Amino acid sequence: MKEIFVIKYNGKRQLYNRQKVLSSILHSGVQKNKVLEILKKIEGKLYNNIPTKELYQIVSKEIENYGLKQHSRTYRLREALSRLDSSSFEKFVKAFLEKESFKCIWNQKIQGYCIDHQVDVIAEKNNETFFVEVKKHKNFHRDSGLGTVTELWARLEDLQKGFKNGKTDINITNAWLITNTKFSDYAKKYSNCKGLKLLGWRYNSSAQNKAEGLEKMIEKLGVGMIAEIVKNLR
Repeated sequence: MKEIFVIKYNGKRQLYNRQKVLSSILHSGVQKNKVLEILKKIEGKLYNNIPTKELYQIVSKEIENYGLKQHSRTYRLREALSRLDSSSFEKFVKAFLEKESFKCIWNQKIQGYCIDHQVDVIAEKNNETFFVEVKKHKNFHRDSGLGTVTELWARLEDLQKGFKNGKTDINITNAWLITNTKFSDYAKKYSNCKGLKLLGWRYNSSAQNKAEGLEKMIEKLGVGMIAEIVKNLR
């Protein structure tokens, strides 16, 4: 195959990565015996300096052309989440956590020891109360890095100290970062050390199989339930 470059969302030019596309098709749930057939069709439509968005659409369409509409929906889910505005994504997270039997409150201000904290979602279950930081990135190819997780830890400490000193009656027991992107290795390592919860694309720190992340939790809801949640966001 001749050398082909892809123009990323940030405008940078990057060499086409066949393995990355192959892996993304596999992760959509397509059976291994069909992946190479689909990949061959995709690569027949590529051209030099193709935008990432167009490549993404070609992949989704070719998966669907093989009669794999459910897998195509899974592949497109990531893009659909990135199109939600921040408030709608926060409400979406609240809604699917409620389907997982969490009692949730959206968009609350809680007094910490040093400052007030605007908390995206408070989620309570099994005698644990989480402050949930919801990060929605328009560019879903980026990683959520170490800085986001260290900030999460600092906010948790301030909220817990605020409770101990009587500045709030909400006893936050832990923090949870939920995002539509992947996490960097350092973010995972730090959160694991501190006992923080992470849920993102292809990563769930609480799951037995940590590679089954946000996309798997949403898929469990089913297409009808997802449509109902999105409808109720308005």
